[in-house]
Amino acid sequence: MAGNNWNTNQPSPPGSGYTYVQGLGFVPYGPANKERAALVACANAVGLAVLLYLFLSSVTPSYLVGFMRLFMPHLRYFNSHLMAPEWVGQLIQALSFVICSVVAFGIYMALIRIPARVALPLRRAPGVIAAPAVFIGLAVSALGSFAANLLSMVFGWFGAIPVTPDISVSTTASGLVWALVNVCLLPAFLEECIYRGVLMQSLRRFGDGFALVISAVLFSLMHRNVLQAPIALLMGLVIGYFVLRTGSLWTGVLMHFCNNLLAVTQQVVTPMLEPEQGRMLGTILVLFYLVMGLVSILVLSRSGVNLFHLNQSPSALPVRQRAKLFFTCPAMVIALVLIIWLARGSVQFLPR
Repeated sequence: MAGNNWNTNQPSPPGSGYTYVQGLGFVPYGPANKERAALVACANAVGLAVLLYLFLSSVTPSYLVGFMRLFMPHLRYFNSHLMAPEWVGQLIQALSFVICSVVAFGIYMALIRIPARVALPLRRAPGVIAAPAVFIGLAVSALGSFAANLLSMVFGWFGAIPVTPDISVSTTASGLVWALVNVCLLPAFLEECIYRGVLMQSLRRFGDGFALVISAVLFSLMHRNVLQAPIALLMGLVIGYFVLRTGSLWTGVLMHFCNNLLAVTQQVVTPMLEPEQGRMLGTILVLFYLVMGLVSILVLSRSGVNLFHLNQSPSALPVRQRAKLFFTCPAMVIALVLIIWLARGSVQFLPR
């Protein structure tokens, strides 16, 4: 894919030459054909990266345990559970996440030949937009929780119970540190680098709106959980939007980190309270997020920031056709089938 134009502010020059079409012979190879070929190649590369990430996620922890047994012979598995000190399990989780992310999406960057400075726009984020964006993100997360609860109720009508992964946070000093690393810091930085960085920036050639929606959908699907999907989708859209508006990945990292940090804090504090107090705390926080989100929108509106505008990139293909081409490429189809297969465990059916 040499010759890709990675300057997202400038349209690619029209294609030249001819290509053979069955029944028509040699016809001009125009912009539409060039964009279609580039999109198909990019989508297949994304699908391969997702498949590689899922494969590495399944085997890397075992290899890390095997390596650590050279220094800690007592490590072993019992009923698929690692018998080891807490810090060992947390360290393996952190290393596995880093290795899978860097290898899979590093190879994707090499396949499509996107420069690191384009894939990872780590310029300074403007505080006048980034600060209100944090509260807007928290409000959207609260709305996503409402959507997840509604979805859970709908599943219940059909005798199914969606479940979320059990992320227990130890209240020991080391447990809180590892929660900060594995739940807040690493996901905030690496997931933003992957979804709002490498993936979204590489798709901007096909339109900013297209790149925003596709990266948010992939972010949602890769959670592989029915209840987390609507929250991740909404958060992916709002975080990606503010990354595009500020031109900085740090905006997304800040929004992602604050959301995860407050969720972990609530998870640690709530068990210390009476059940009624815990419910009251949750209600107060939701109302606070919604109010502050609304205030932040008003502040940005009064500051002259056009909240509902994205740069329009010229495209020779309609949006529906671009989406169809992306999600029907062979590698993407295989990746989607595997994600759905893995997500089946997030729904349990009641016995009849």
